[in-house]
Amino acid sequence: MALRRNTPPRPRDPLAHSQAAALGERLAALRQRHTPTRARSIAVASGVDGVGRATLVLNLAVALQNAGQRVLVVEAATDALGSRALLADPERPTLATILDGRVSALDAAGEAAFGVRLLSAAPGLDRLAALSPWQRDRLCEGFADLDAQADLALVDAPPETPDGHRGVIGATDELLVVAAPTPDATAGAYAVVKLAAARNPRTVARLVVNRAASRTQAAHTARTIGDAARRFLAIGVDYLGFVPEDPCVPLAGRRATPFVLADPASQAARCLGAIAARVRRPAVRATHTPLDQCMRQLSAFAAMQTPEPTLTDGAAPR
Repeated sequence: MALRRNTPPRPRDPLAHSQAAALGERLAALRQRHTPTRARSIAVASGVDGVGRATLVLNLAVALQNAGQRVLVVEAATDALGSRALLADPERPTLATILDGRVSALDAAGEAAFGVRLLSAAPGLDRLAALSPWQRDRLCEGFADLDAQADLALVDAPPETPDGHRGVIGATDELLVVAAPTPDATAGAYAVVKLAAARNPRTVARLVVNRAASRTQAAHTARTIGDAARRFLAIGVDYLGFVPEDPCVPLAGRRATPFVLADPASQAARCLGAIAARVRRPAVRATHTPLDQCMRQLSAFAAMQTPEPTLTDGAAPR
């Protein structure tokens, strides 16, 4: 029987160990650099006009950008003032120019003022329902490239009125409803939550009360909407806070400047900053749909909302 010789282990080469560790760190950094991030997409909607939705979107985007987030604003509402406030450029590419094949989604969503990316999507939304499968795939591929360039995409959604585009609400998994302490705005906010839940059961609804006279009034409005959603829809609505009536808001608007920059010490700016901090934290129940999939869902909703042609539309009888 041969005896096994107990040989002592070789001493570790400190130089080789440090080189291997450095190589591992470089490979990890390289993988992280080439792993695309996915933007959270949040539809910002209101049930009626006049609640300050567009102004809130603009200031929320700037507040988030200043907090280190890469923000993309997708203006799907024709009444939005964000594009004129961010960058007054009538030649700026839009969704229509993307559909025409003249520019890519990445080029169209260029950086505007205050560091925020901006894509004017309202010109062209009405054409989504008529896209061929090939055109839809090409559009979604473009938005997949854009997805990696942002942490948050705020989609300024128009009120779903008969003369406005339908389909934005429900295309994202997060919904930020902007309400005001008036009966029509409160009822409209509940209607938005109901519509989103019907279109996309995964939707997580969050709420901001704008133009409130006091914290108490805002809380009462939020409670009314939340109670109705729990009672009739069996879903919860996360209340993120309120923005008060503040003279700095219209004053900053006349100067084409976000009020969070024009008067950061104002009550409106401080309240908006607190809301932005809560928006940065994803809702616990929220799933994640990439921007290209949001566009695919938006196209599908647009097609569902397009009425069949009738004789009065000039269509020939079948």
